[in-house]
Amino acid sequence: MTAVVILAPGGEISDAALSSLKAEGADVAVITVAPPPALGVRSVGVPPPSPAVRRIDGWMRRTAVGRAVRRLTPVDPGSRFWRATRRSREAAELLSSAQIVVAVERDAFYAAWRSARRGGAGVQVVSGVSAATARLRAIGQTDRDAAM
Repeated sequence: MTAVVILAPGGEISDAALSSLKAEGADVAVITVAPPPALGVRSVGVPPPSPAVRRIDGWMRRTAVGRAVRRLTPVDPGSRFWRATRRSREAAELLSSAQIVVAVERDAFYAAWRSARRGGAGVQVVSGVSAATARLRAIGQTDRDAAM
């Protein structure tokens, strides 16, 4: 069974998407900042940003310059999510054992990229559930060809 970890900071993952991954024989887990979805898969919630960081982030989002600078600072939501996954023992264990890491939201891409760099050549990172489903099919085809 292929271990698939979905990074969804906002918790935006549908039941249909999870079902399509399970149908391909994946062992699915979700890492999120939002309350973990009750979708019948293992879910790990990482801590949300502190109130002070949320205030600074809100202040920076008010102007175009602030939004541009925000992406270069530790206040950046993608960077915050990556640090939160590193601090959570359960999330770090899931990412270290994953064969496929799926980024389903913009703020998940940085964490997915960093986990792939940490995991080495064995970890595959994809953007979106449809790409993960295609990757699972390719892995399944390779396994079937090897069995012949």
